[in-house]
Amino acid sequence: MLVINENNMTITYDIRIEAVYCLLILSGYNIISPYSEKYQIKIFRAFHGVLKNDYVKHFSKICFDKFRYVIPCSFALSTEYDNGKINQKSVMKEEYIKQLGGNDEIEKCIESINGFISESNFSNFFYENQDEYFKYLQKHKSLLFSVMNDVQKWYGKEAMTYTAYLSQLVHPGGFGVGIDSPACVLGSILNPDHTVNEPLSVNVCFHEFSHYFIDKFIFDNWQNIHRKVGHLSNDISPDDYLNILCQQELFGESIIRAIANYYCYKQSKSVNTRDFIDYPYSHTLYEILKKENIVYINSEVLNMLLSEVINLIGTVK
Repeated sequence: MLVINENNMTITYDIRIEAVYCLLILSGYNIISPYSEKYQIKIFRAFHGVLKNDYVKHFSKICFDKFRYVIPCSFALSTEYDNGKINQKSVMKEEYIKQLGGNDEIEKCIESINGFISESNFSNFFYENQDEYFKYLQKHKSLLFSVMNDVQKWYGKEAMTYTAYLSQLVHPGGFGVGIDSPACVLGSILNPDHTVNEPLSVNVCFHEFSHYFIDKFIFDNWQNIHRKVGHLSNDISPDDYLNILCQQELFGESIIRAIANYYCYKQSKSVNTRDFIDYPYSHTLYEILKKENIVYINSEVLNMLLSEVINLIGTVK
């Protein structure tokens, strides 16, 4: 694992994420960065001999309906890499486990990845490309450390350890990965000419680190939210985890996108207006943050934003 540290902030290029994404690409996965063509060609040249192996076939069956968006990264980071294989290290969120088909299916995924790592000599491939990975980290280092330092201050959590996992293969943007410490996976935040897209990098980095704080806030308040806007989920059983996850995402993303764009506004960076199109409530929240001239994101601010989303949706009479 390649690591660059600064105080209690880390950016890293992780072999677990790279192994999972390489196998997904060989299996036909298409939610990847459009700026990694040369690297993808290198992957197919290195591993063309394993394209017909059983583990690639297994991933081909599941990658389009189960390994979507945040799942590959969360899955990879729930494992540990040791002596050329991965093992389950920690439990993923329950909704992710169900999305993958349960623990038995997760075990099959691990077996497939270990088969790929072993038969393709993936570890050698990863270490042979370390210079390229390190240059990628260096390209993003100063900007990401600057934003991560601001995340600490804005949420009042300077003592926490923050980690950003970078990969050229992850689609532009990134993911908050739902693990037990502030961390996110950042995709190829580049321009077509492979220079760093600074406005996007600033927005995405702040956005994805915010997931650790906002997702927990939404989860802790979910019962109260459900009571106030119960018409969203009256017909949904407690086991319908995907619908529940989508509802929680509506609240979380609306708040996160408002905060991340407000941060960009305060830093005199470009605001990502696409966020307001995808999650219209976020624009209202963004304007409230501007009007109130919010300096730090504490529980009082979060409760104010949550109440506004509830008001916008409309309460159950």
